[in-house]
Amino acid sequence: MKTLLVLEEEPLVMNRLRLILKEYSLVEATSAEQAIRLFNDHAGQIDLLLAGVTPPASAGIQVALRIRSQVPELPVMLTSACPMSGWSGRDAADLEKLGSRSVVVLTRAAWTHSTVSMHLPSLPCTYPSRDRQGAAPLNRFSASR
Repeated sequence: MKTLLVLEEEPLVMNRLRLILKEYSLVEATSAEQAIRLFNDHAGQIDLLLAGVTPPASAGIQVALRIRSQVPELPVMLTSACPMSGWSGRDAADLEKLGSRSVVVLTRAAWTHSTVSMHLPSLPCTYPSRDRQGAAPLNRFSASR
């Protein structure tokens, strides 16, 4: 079973994610600090980071940047309540720093079980330290804008 680190500050959204992602093992965080600590506690066991991007803090992108500095190939799925066109300049710049390799951005309005599930298998849920074979990287920023 794949293990996902889920960073989501809103309890209702987390409940929805639990329902959508019930076939995955979830490690849940409600803050950036907790997500980093849990990632370190589960070293080598996290297959994907799923993180919310909620202005003004945009913790999800910041956590993704920090984790990617340690594990550059870790797949990332970012979720947002607003389309990327509504993101701040800093968020857009940070997304560029994160890179398009193995990154998907979904707006929450587009969430359904099938939408999220459709993108999870396409992400390479392995990285070199765990599986030298790996999957081909996903080369797109956004599945839904």
